[in-house]
Amino acid sequence: MSLLPVIITAFVSTNIDDLFLLTLFFTQAKSKKDYQTIIISQLLGIYTILITSIILGNLLTSTDVLPIHLLGAIPFTIGMIGFVKFIKHKNIPTTDVTQTKLAIPTLTLITLSNGSNNLSVYLPLFSQYSYLETLLVIITFGVMVLLWCLAGSWLSKNNLLEKTLERVSDWLVPIVYICLGLIIFFN
Repeated sequence: MSLLPVIITAFVSTNIDDLFLLTLFFTQAKSKKDYQTIIISQLLGIYTILITSIILGNLLTSTDVLPIHLLGAIPFTIGMIGFVKFIKHKNIPTTDVTQTKLAIPTLTLITLSNGSNNLSVYLPLFSQYSYLETLLVIITFGVMVLLWCLAGSWLSKNNLLEKTLERVSDWLVPIVYICLGLIIFFN
């Protein structure tokens, strides 16, 4: 089997959930700077996970050594803060009470915590690759992240989806983060 389909399959299968988050982020984007922030954060988060996987995969033989599940506290906390803000301000007509701040550190942390469970796939898979194959993984992941951002942006522009997400995002985004945190913590 060729290496490229394996890399693409690894990316797609471990980042379907990320596409949903990207769609939510792009729904909140109001400016070119917001779009750039989302893309940069996504690249930083995915590449941090990827490079960590490659390095650790070459150093370790088991993921049991890593307390990866503790990263679930990040989206859980962000979700709880957003949900509390929603409850406190649900009668106040504002669009940004519970919206995630579209800031590089916040979005990168969400990407890292969401993708931390990907280490269990990436560690054993990418640790066996040569330097040239690893370079192919890094380039392919960069292209896939950009395609994922394009898909998330396109999905956020779907009128029905956009209107639905705008209507429910004040409570849905925090709940997604809380659930995501619990899934990461208990996996």
